[in-house]
Amino acid sequence: MLPFNLLACLLACLSFIIPAHSFSQLTYPTRYPTAVIPHNADGHRLFFLYMPMEYQDNAGQDTFKLYYVIGGTHDKRYLARSTDYGITWTDTQRVYTDSTYESIIMKADSTRKYMAYNGWRGSPKKSYMFSHFSDDGGFNFINKTQVMELGEDKSFIWNNDTQEFWGYVRPRNIEPVCNNPQTIGNGVRKIALMKNSMRFPSSGDWSNRDTILFVESSDYSNSGSPDYRTQTYYMQVFRNGNDWWGLVGMYRVGNNGEESKAFPYTFPEYTSDVELVWSDNGEDWCRTNNRQPILALHDSIKTIYAVGTIVNDSVYFYSAESTILHASYRSINGCTGYIQDSAKNGKFYSIYLYKMSIDKLNEWRPSSNVNIYCAVEGFLNTGTGKHNLRDTLTAELRNSTSPYGVAATVKSVIDSVTFLGNFNFPHVDPGNYYLAIYGRNSLETWSDSVISICNGIDADHNFTIGKAYGGNLIQKGSTYFIYSGDLNSDDFIDNDDQTIVDNDISIVATGYVVSDVNGDYVVDISDGAIVENNVEDFIATIRP
Repeated sequence: MLPFNLLACLLACLSFIIPAHSFSQLTYPTRYPTAVIPHNADGHRLFFLYMPMEYQDNAGQDTFKLYYVIGGTHDKRYLARSTDYGITWTDTQRVYTDSTYESIIMKADSTRKYMAYNGWRGSPKKSYMFSHFSDDGGFNFINKTQVMELGEDKSFIWNNDTQEFWGYVRPRNIEPVCNNPQTIGNGVRKIALMKNSMRFPSSGDWSNRDTILFVESSDYSNSGSPDYRTQTYYMQVFRNGNDWWGLVGMYRVGNNGEESKAFPYTFPEYTSDVELVWSDNGEDWCRTNNRQPILALHDSIKTIYAVGTIVNDSVYFYSAESTILHASYRSINGCTGYIQDSAKNGKFYSIYLYKMSIDKLNEWRPSSNVNIYCAVEGFLNTGTGKHNLRDTLTAELRNSTSPYGVAATVKSVIDSVTFLGNFNFPHVDPGNYYLAIYGRNSLETWSDSVISICNGIDADHNFTIGKAYGGNLIQKGSTYFIYSGDLNSDDFIDNDDQTIVDNDISIVATGYVVSDVNGDYVVDISDGAIVENNVEDFIATIRP
């Protein structure tokens, strides 16, 4: 079981983390100004199920499908359709079930859909997972089956890679006790993953629930943490190729400790927004944007839930937004007097559309930081054992197979004492890469082997201990250095480079120039000597 901010990485990201680096500039999805499905005038409940919006291309007629719930005394589910890319919707038919609880529709193939939902049973009440199935396109659901004891807020996806149902569930049975709100505090809400390769409504076919997400107790109680008094509420997952994306509801159970006080609930306690998380396998997840929401509270909105789906080259987010606090929409276990009468009948949710391009969504993938130790031959001060200056080097991630194309390029400053530079590669696909590094007048040098890159996880490589492809380094004392003298960056230290430095020596060039090989800001015979030695030794870049 991994805590929400624990980091482990073997060949891929493991569990939720606090990324070491985040982007200073991110593109947020654009919100349509008006609700695509507004709440009813009578204030009855309007909410949508924990499922992606479906996209179908029906012989040239694009059709979007969205399930949602509306009801007062009894919940009613509807299937709405849109033919203008999800902007306007028409109710097509009521979806009949005998459930009165929130649920999720899951399409496993082209003919059958499953609905999974929770129902409270027994005394004390426990939450059980029930299922229905539909063979008529998702309008009528039959064969109610109690599957297993399970928590609320389930979200399912069909993993075509493994031919399995994957369920992201909140496994704890949490039903608040009247006048005892502490029962929903203390960071108890978690998200678990379970799998089923056979029959959806059979408990024996579901794997044990593996907790993949929860707020660490130290963060929950730390007023300086973004996770202070915050719990995970649900996780809805959608895919784009090898990229898995998750929308996580972050529920604030009293940012000011209000969960230990009696009713009523007050703002800013019991609000909910939406964070975006990323994975390359659906099991091991990385948080994005330093735990800040992608869909944040705004204006008078106090609660936001969301689902997302990929349509062509865009991402569609449908959000259910309300001005009412999450905990204030209905009476709980007969408790009265703590909720405004006008709020008892419903959450007053309206559904809004947000959109962004997949290219912009990829900005939210956690970056990959590579800590590179690299000493540069020419900059060495033999008296101090340090570089004469702190200079910038360029690092490239190169694909591991021929023709070894460049996957990403970044620059960073190498420390003059430790020879360490932190190179932050944004949104690179996880995998194995060669590392190439060079400076303004130093030779491009490759790592001796591939390194494992994982978004949000630090990797390390140390050239100073001799780890270069083909041993293409020069040793001085116990430290290995990349060669200096490739002034024209053609991967050879030759007479062309010698000519450049000789010309600058003749005019006594000064300043931050490429021919200042030793970094003392003056071009003289000491620079020329370094280049000349490497010309005579026929030094050149060595690649796989």
